[in-house]
Amino acid sequence: MPFSFFVLLLLFLSGVSSSEPKLNAKYYHKSCPNLERIMQDVVTTKQINSPTTAAGTLRLFVHDCMVDGCDASVLISSNAFNTAERDADINLSLPGDAFDLVIRAKTSLELNCPGVVSCADILAMATRDLITMVGGPYYEVQMGRKDGLISQASRVEGNLPRVNMTIDQLITFFAAKGFNIQEMVALSGGHTIGFSHCNEFSERIFNFSSASDVDPALNPKFAAALKKVCANFQRDKGMSAFNDVMTPNKFDNMYYQNLPRGLGLLRSDHVLVTDPRTKPFVELYATNYKAFFTDFSRAMEKLSLLDIKTGQEGEVRHSVLAADSKSVEDAIRCGGLAVTKASCIKKMLSCLLERKGKLCLEYLQDLSVDEVKTELSHFKGIGPKTVACVLMFHLLRDDFPVDTYVSIRFFRLGRPLDGYLQWQTGKRRIFISTDGSRMS
Repeated sequence: MPFSFFVLLLLFLSGVSSSEPKLNAKYYHKSCPNLERIMQDVVTTKQINSPTTAAGTLRLFVHDCMVDGCDASVLISSNAFNTAERDADINLSLPGDAFDLVIRAKTSLELNCPGVVSCADILAMATRDLITMVGGPYYEVQMGRKDGLISQASRVEGNLPRVNMTIDQLITFFAAKGFNIQEMVALSGGHTIGFSHCNEFSERIFNFSSASDVDPALNPKFAAALKKVCANFQRDKGMSAFNDVMTPNKFDNMYYQNLPRGLGLLRSDHVLVTDPRTKPFVELYATNYKAFFTDFSRAMEKLSLLDIKTGQEGEVRHSVLAADSKSVEDAIRCGGLAVTKASCIKKMLSCLLERKGKLCLEYLQDLSVDEVKTELSHFKGIGPKTVACVLMFHLLRDDFPVDTYVSIRFFRLGRPLDGYLQWQTGKRRIFISTDGSRMS
């Protein structure tokens, strides 16, 4: 099985959708009546176990919608032939908990209503539910989005706001997406939860200018605390600070109250309180949380409909783990040995979820070649050739996949191939070590 196909199968199987009705809040009322209950169970469990999930999911949703619309294209993994959105530089810090939440929700839904609910709708609904769970407003989510067919890192640049943008650049950016100034300020209020990595605001606290090491707009005590937290940020890329230092885990209007006090973490936060076009909305939301909640809800409803895909424009991705074996077999039949491979794939996914708690192989990046071989050997059905494919094409390590019959021919010619090779002849297992020696 080609490696790129193997990796894609670890997360999704693609299906073709037929024309569907337009979006509405009760889109799945008949086709998946337990949708809300299942989502509530998954979301609640995940948020309780990982309290940063709400902020992470909100950020993931925004990053998805801003690039080619709300189509869950940010969830697609890269492969040997394509670098997907999630691997664009600005998306590398997207939190794993948010991805894991969608996978868990999708898996649960596939067991109840297979092939019905799109990942795009799951992400939109989970975002709303999590915002509400941490104290934010409830707003209606229209359902019926299809999952996008394209995910390319090259499409990301220019389609996401940057933390160092000027107010003019921010206004222009959001206007291009169809949002006015008030909607932009309301959406910025999402920074009332979550955190930002030090490299996103380091220029405000280190070597700001020739006249001042720190941005004078920052509260001095706040700046000193940030310098202490981020002292080693260049070596430890995971160092971060809360966006809202006062109530970081509660969705409220404290974000706006912080801005005039010099407690806005990012440059893009601070500029909102310094420009006459945005300052009135900051002041309004700082004193009237109901106004903020109302405007934020409307802006999120609008964002959730940005460039959505419906009907033949997209698809409903399927979870391999929850799919029945026959569906997996049909999807991979052209590659041969469909029955055997389908069973192995489902067992591998179950094993991975049990051992690691999520369907992701990115942890292999931190392992040595020998450790990768040992780790993948735990999965029944993965042989040396597949291991070599993972090492060479995904991890870019020095290894080379060789077909079993080719390696046997070379061995019989007295010219054994170097590499991690093994095959079984009858009851005898033969190994070829990296130096070409034979061991029985």
